[in-house]
This record gives sequence, C-alpha cells and structure tokens, in this order.
Amino acid sequence: MQYLKRNKSIAVLAAAALICFTGGAALAEEEVVKDDFWADEEFFEDDDLFEATGSGGGPSITWFDMDFSTINEVLDGEGLMEVAEDALYWGGAGWGGMRTGERTFVAIGGGGFSGSAESKAGGDRTKWSHSGGYFSLKGIYATHPRIFLEGGLQIGGGGSHIWAETTEPDGDIVVKVRGNRNFILLRPQVGLDIRLARWVGILVEGGYSMSSGSWNLDGNETLIQELDMDKNDGPYASVMVRFGI
Repeated sequence: MQYLKRNKSIAVLAAAALICFTGGAALAEEEVVKDDFWADEEFFEDDDLFEATGSGGGPSITWFDMDFSTINEVLDGEGLMEVAEDALYWGGAGWGGMRTGERTFVAIGGGGFSGSAESKAGGDRTKWSHSGGYFSLKGIYATHPRIFLEGGLQIGGGGSHIWAETTEPDGDIVVKVRGNRNFILLRPQVGLDIRLARWVGILVEGGYSMSSGSWNLDGNETLIQELDMDKNDGPYASVMVRFGI
C-alpha cells in the first residue's frame, strides 16, 4: 500500500511538473511572438505606433552633390585655393502627422541645414558655406511594423556664400572674390524609416535639390567673368537619428 501511495505521489508530481513545463513553454512562446521585432500579427490594428496622431524629429547629417569643377578650375588658374567638395552639413527636422488609412499617414513639418567647407594653406584661403530651411509635406506607408517608406516635397529657402583670398609677397591679404546668393529651395524626396525601437530609429532620405536665385559677386572683374556659379542643383542624401512616433 505504501508502495502504491509513493508511486501515486510521484505520478502527481510528475504530472504537475509536466503541466508547469508545457504551460511555461507556451507562455514563453507567446511572449517571443509578441515581442519579436519582426512579428506583425495584429500590429497595424492594436500597436500604439499606429495611433491617430504622432510627432517626431531629430538631428541629421546631409550630403550635397555640388559640382565645383568649373569654379575650381578658374580658382586654380588664378593661383587660389580650390573649394573643398567633400563637406557635410548639420541640421535637423521635426514633423507632426496623422493616420489616414490602415497603414498610411500624412506628416507636415520642417527642418534646416547648415555647413561650410574651407581650404587653407599659408595665407591663402577659400571658403564656401551653404544653409537653408524648409517646410515639408510627406506621405508615409508602413510596409512592416518597423519599416516605413515615405515620399514628399520640401519647400523653403536659404543662402550660399563664397570667399577667396590670397596673401601677396609683401604680406597684404587681397580678397580676389566674394559673393552670396539667396535662393528658393524645392526638393522632392523619398525616405526609409527604420524603427530600431518603439521611440527611436534611423531615417534615411534622399532626393534632388533644386533652387532659384542669382549670385552677387565682388572682387577681381576678370575672375568674376570667368566664374560659372550657376551649377547649384543636384542630388542630396541625409541620415537622421529620429525620435518619436
């Protein structure tokens, strides 16, 4: 009898352990599925990243493909430093948006950028600067709970500046050319927003920067006549560490 009781107790404990194990495994599996970065079951219906409204923004780095080849050819011919072409521009942007469909959003916001490039050797120096700001309107489509595609248009304005000087043998600094340009900016753009976590991600954007505006140049008349300052448009790309929803 004691043998049967002992075996019965062992059987009960084994059954309880099996229930706890299978129940814990099922719970663990459910938690893994729920917390899986790539899971999308019911995400678009219940997740708070898809609330009716939201906002976001953050700091960014922008690269512009500007053609300085003809400008540098003239500057080099005059014995001046060339414009440094590899420059990054710092800035940021922010926006507010609202949900318009199961996976679609519309966002309105704005941003800006500013940067400069300087070439310097001895007493000779050439400096280029470029900055601007814009309003933006974009549509956003969620292809995945953590991957969003966007496309839109940026409208704004800004200014560019160029300065080239040289040092004469007697030590005098002579400004060969200086000028500025105020412009109107139009940039169609597309982007990829990767949500690394619920409130932070990486936003990569790119497009084509178009502008309208004339240069005002002062300095050496011969040099000014040779300079071709009209090539101010071109592709651009930016990377942002973005926060918000």
